[in-house]
Amino acid sequence: MYLTTKRQFIFIFLKNRLTYVRFRTILFLSMISDYKHEEVAMFFIAYFIMNKSFENKMSPALSMFNHIYKEFNEIYHEATLKMGLSDSAFDILYSIVDLGDGCSQSDICKYSCLSKQTVNSSIKKMASLNYLTFKPGKGRVMQIFLTDKGRQLLDEKIYPIIKKENEAFLCMTDEECRLMLELYEKYNNALKNKFKEL
Repeated sequence: MYLTTKRQFIFIFLKNRLTYVRFRTILFLSMISDYKHEEVAMFFIAYFIMNKSFENKMSPALSMFNHIYKEFNEIYHEATLKMGLSDSAFDILYSIVDLGDGCSQSDICKYSCLSKQTVNSSIKKMASLNYLTFKPGKGRVMQIFLTDKGRQLLDEKIYPIIKKENEAFLCMTDEECRLMLELYEKYNNALKNKFKEL
């Protein structure tokens, strides 16, 4: 029995990536299959390709996700540049919009996923420019409040971006939004669990 050209290509691909035992197993499955069962053999071949060739490489899905994620970050970076803000200043002001006046640096760190050092230095800089002010909270916690100048900054720099974000969401149906958020959360949780195994 002779292999077709397509099969020969697949076997060359497999032989460079699978162990010798696995290669012989797949070859045996293919050789004993007649035309009627060719699809079954090809399924096993595709299965081993998918499970072995991506073991130590990026799968197409991961590669595409990484590209989208990086492009997503770049979109925000370009938007903040247009508004004349640094990435950290934008993230902090954006956090305050959702958290409200009186939040703490710790609250902002958790919300924005920025480091304590980044949040601390950026807040100090904005306070020196009279965008933020501090008031004592519980214990040693200092609460952060927007000044009138800070509220004006939100009106000019942050709210326009939020408006465009909401408009972008309206390009999707409610079901598409729900599905996107559910899948994103599912992937985040799976990634957290997998990284714990490192």
